[in-house]
Amino acid sequence: MKNLRRLIMATALIFLAVNSTEAQSNPVVTMQGFLTDATGRALPDGIYESKFRIYDDPTGGTLLWEESHDLILEHGLYDALLGSKTPINLPFDKDYWLSVEVEGVVLQQPRLRVGHSFVALKALKSDSSGFAENADSLAGIVASAYALKSDLPTGGGGEVVDGAFSTTSNVTSNVPGNLALDDFVFGSSQLNDDGIADHSRRMFFDKSKGAFRAGFSNKGEWNDSNIGQFSTAFGRDTRASGNWSTAFGRDTEASGNWSIAMGHNVIADANNSIAIGSYANTNNKNGAILLADASTTSDLIADNSNEFKVRAAGGTTIYSNSMMTSGVTLSSGSGAWLTLSDSTAKRNIRKVNTEEILNKLMELPIKQWNYKSQSEEIEHIGPMAQDFYSIFNIGENDLTISTIDPSGVALAAIQELYKSQKVLELKTEELSEMKKEIRELRELLNRIVGSSAR
Repeated sequence: MKNLRRLIMATALIFLAVNSTEAQSNPVVTMQGFLTDATGRALPDGIYESKFRIYDDPTGGTLLWEESHDLILEHGLYDALLGSKTPINLPFDKDYWLSVEVEGVVLQQPRLRVGHSFVALKALKSDSSGFAENADSLAGIVASAYALKSDLPTGGGGEVVDGAFSTTSNVTSNVPGNLALDDFVFGSSQLNDDGIADHSRRMFFDKSKGAFRAGFSNKGEWNDSNIGQFSTAFGRDTRASGNWSTAFGRDTEASGNWSIAMGHNVIADANNSIAIGSYANTNNKNGAILLADASTTSDLIADNSNEFKVRAAGGTTIYSNSMMTSGVTLSSGSGAWLTLSDSTAKRNIRKVNTEEILNKLMELPIKQWNYKSQSEEIEHIGPMAQDFYSIFNIGENDLTISTIDPSGVALAAIQELYKSQKVLELKTEELSEMKKEIRELRELLNRIVGSSAR
């Protein structure tokens, strides 16, 4: 933006220098510019017939001045001295409107406003004719570093992108330029790749699509066919071809509508899909969300629509409070969640009545069932949350059962069963001793009876 403003100021200085050598009633204006075709490429070197006209109205009005020039084009650049053939006998005490015609085609509609200083000459274009003009080459500064374009249709008429910049409250904008048509590009002469290596690094805004790009692209990722409506792409070789899509990083693709691709070698090719990290592919599964670490170059691939899948070779931890004292962990290589259960993170700790727990457990109905949201072929076994909450009165509510509470109930019941088993073993041992004593007494009694009989 600063360079662009500097070039505009340079145009003004050239005009003032020329103007100072002429009478005020007969100014000579230096106009320098850059002509491109409809795709933004510089027109071939050669001579182009042109006409410059000044009117007192932006669309109709009276023709006040006209002058023809044979523009000598070299690498897209030209210059013309307006007023050098036909004097511009105008007072310039009010606004006038300039019309530019190249090879019989008027480049702008409405005409370009020129004020008292006659220096607001910047970026004219007609897609129907294939010509564009801007004043971005002065004093040896290459014009290909800057360009403006518009893709809005005009029904066969001309188009104008006038680049009169102004600064209000330290904000620089193209007001009073044509806000409906202006695109911009820095670092190249066009939005699309032009095959020039140095132009691969560029930044541009496509007004017709409301799309923004910045970074590096030389493989066509930022060509018009790969630019989605209202899309954004930053980084290197990033493609956001889906409407309302976003692509950041390197070699990322957001080709689904409302998709997001961030990182390296990730693809979000389905609507509402998200691929973040390294080597992930939503595999045309709408609504899929993938988070992939950098542990491998094999893709993390979505298997189902609306799926959330994570690859974290170093493990995964989810905290459920801001102090990070409560949550769950899936250790590296593990297939089971670990619950954070540090005693220092708990309060109101007390022993439970294991006998009472066991008795309540015996009252708990255990059933076999299906989730309504799953296939009837998928069955589960367990209690209902309402029964569990009603009997034990633990947990968050009567609609959910945490994994830790049934485990606690089971452990308490097991302890009570163990104690009952120990009591049973003791009674069994006592019973065995009693049986032994009875047997011995019977043997003794039999001996006594036998002795008496003799």
